Amino acid sequence: MKLHIDCTGRGDSTITDYLVSKITEQIELSNLPAGTRLPSIRGFADINDVSRFTVVQVYDRLVADGLLQSRPGAGFYVTDISITKKLTDDIIESENCGVIGGAITNKNFLSVGRGSLPYNWLENAGLEKAIRKVGRSSLTELLEGYSNIYGYEPLREQLRQRLINIGISAGIDQILTVNGALSGIDIVCRTLLKSGDVVLIDDPGYHMLSELMESLEVKILGVPWNRQGPDIEALDKLASKYQPKLFITSGVNQNPTNLTVLPAVMHQVLTMAERHNFRIIEDDVFGVFHLESPLRYATLDQLNRVIYINSYSKTISGRLRIGYLALPESLVENVLQTRRLGGRTSELAERVVYELLREGNYRKHIQYLVGRLQKSREKTIKFLSQLGFEFFVIPEYGEFLWVRLPWLENSKELADEGLKNEIHFMSGDHFTADSRASPWIRFSIAWCQDPRLVKFLNEFVARKQP
Repeated sequence: MKLHIDCTGRGDSTITDYLVSKITEQIELSNLPAGTRLPSIRGFADINDVSRFTVVQVYDRLVADGLLQSRPGAGFYVTDISITKKLTDDIIESENCGVIGGAITNKNFLSVGRGSLPYNWLENAGLEKAIRKVGRSSLTELLEGYSNIYGYEPLREQLRQRLINIGISAGIDQILTVNGALSGIDIVCRTLLKSGDVVLIDDPGYHMLSELMESLEVKILGVPWNRQGPDIEALDKLASKYQPKLFITSGVNQNPTNLTVLPAVMHQVLTMAERHNFRIIEDDVFGVFHLESPLRYATLDQLNRVIYINSYSKTISGRLRIGYLALPESLVENVLQTRRLGGRTSELAERVVYELLREGNYRKHIQYLVGRLQKSREKTIKFLSQLGFEFFVIPEYGEFLWVRLPWLENSKELADEGLKNEIHFMSGDHFTADSRASPWIRFSIAWCQDPRLVKFLNEFVARKQP
């Protein structure tokens, strides 16, 4: 077949990006149905007056995106993308799991509060391609010496560009790779804090922070949240009384509420930080699932008082522990001193992430994840609403729902009943700064279409509701 693409309107796009996007569009519109054989590399190059090298890149990208299949000796064929679309609509098959002390173990358990996505959502042809490419590198290059104390420089340059895309300006030497977000928070805290210091955290907030702060022998205080974000009056009172060194918080798709903080509230928090002389660690791990590029604290502050932290563990693989810090220049050397005692990242893993980002597949992968989350969110909200659950907010984006049954004072009662039925919930006490009882509970929407959950909640509400 002939496949001519008019490239006169491509604007600032590279020829490779433009051709990839136009062929993708034709496949998604079914103008190129499954099984269609595309022109040979030479034929496409001649028809569209581009180099064969460009066509190789275009076809490779489409294969990595799962839109084309390469058949040795036969050419390139359009794959059946209806299979991918069907997966979005199917009932989610839960990964069997169980929980002991927070660790998932028992293969019969369904965990509907977990922070990770189903493994079949994370399957990514681009990742396999990146791993193979890194594996073909020179052994001397991979094995000789130690990795860069800052992290793999080409990856950090990619990260610098991504920070620019969300409005954060940072020099490459202000960016350090780390072994995931929690590792980054740990390194910063060990640099800035001493025993007895006070740290503010979100309440409700990331449940692992309490354990980390306890290990560092610092005191934690919870800043309560309302439906706009951190309660500014409460923050002011806590900061006035206790002179905290840090406030660890999130601005976009906060865990567990999934709330995105209003810009006006972010300004007020930054004003409090200036007034009371504390720094802010912004954990933006779940911000990747928000497609409208909302403001971050680091965007407003430009890495003056804010330390920005992100990670690829949630979107690529929990076993590929690559995250990064963007630091104020004044802190870089001190953080490096802490890091020299241990905590370098694996350059092999860094190179894999770099290849994945450089090829452009990651952006499409995120769009795919957001699309699946959107469909799961709509179904889960409808189901929980019918049962009478109240929502802290009803978010447009993100992975979680923070909900409660108005007549249930302690969500641990629901969680305990769930364990008897091999279903694990994350009850509200996991997310409070002092582990106090809470009526709220976190649902991870990617896991909420399982028939076992539907059956259990229907029976629990029918039996327990006054």
